Amino acid sequence: MNADTNNRFNILDKLDKSSVTSKNGVVTRKADRYEWRDPQKPGKFLLIAKHQLNIDGRYQRDQVSTKKVMDIASGWDWLLIGAISVIVRQDGTFWVFDGGHRVRAAFRRDDVQYLPCMVHEIETVKEEAKAFVERNTLTTNVSSFDRFNASVVAEDPVAKSTMEMLTEFGLKPVKGGGSDSTYIHCVGALQKCVKINREDARKTLAFCLKIVGDDFIVGKVLLGMFTLHQHFKERFDVIDDFGHKLEKHSQREIEVKIKQFIVECGGKGGEVMFAKAILTLINHRLKFKIEW
Repeated sequence: MNADTNNRFNILDKLDKSSVTSKNGVVTRKADRYEWRDPQKPGKFLLIAKHQLNIDGRYQRDQVSTKKVMDIASGWDWLLIGAISVIVRQDGTFWVFDGGHRVRAAFRRDDVQYLPCMVHEIETVKEEAKAFVERNTLTTNVSSFDRFNASVVAEDPVAKSTMEMLTEFGLKPVKGGGSDSTYIHCVGALQKCVKINREDARKTLAFCLKIVGDDFIVGKVLLGMFTLHQHFKERFDVIDDFGHKLEKHSQREIEVKIKQFIVECGGKGGEVMFAKAILTLINHRLKFKIEW
């Protein structure tokens, strides 16, 4: 295949279309609706000995998929490995903030001693953790639990507020295991509520702890109750006025109702659907039904 043929299959449009000229000669930027941030300094490419690379457990997951690590190690292919994203700290040490599985896989092989790394200079662990969160927000391979932990280290205000709330209620965030009510798996859901309204999130969390029993809080129930409370708060207080009625149901019963309601409505989920499902429980045997 010659160069001309190759060019015909290049789907990358290299024309700069950031601005267009209208008929009257006025230039209008298509990208004006975006806020353009300072790109900062680009990283520097280095080959680094694998034994010089470190991973900070304060903001990165300490548990990884052994199968994934072994799959990378056994099928090692430099074409697929790419560059590891690394932070160089003030003391000159190297810390991985993206590529942990690949680095772990390298330690399984004696024939891999150096790794290609794109190295960035960042002054503090706080900034390092923030970079980790922002990098992994663009991907889907990092759980909300891991992002939450990193956000706490990065001193994100919402994450800090959420952590303070968990501490207040004696709850421990956890990704796996811990199946009783002292653990909470749905930190991402709670953080979402805190970002909207901290006090309403706190009130919702307190209510969910009343109905949770010996189980852990379910994200659908938490989000549903919060959304329901938010939707009607200008008219009445759902928790104060109807919490006693919902408390007659266990959290599992409410969760089952949410799942049934979603199926009945064609399978579409989301916070509003969770809230509407809970509303059907409130409306049951109510003389004057509450309309959404």
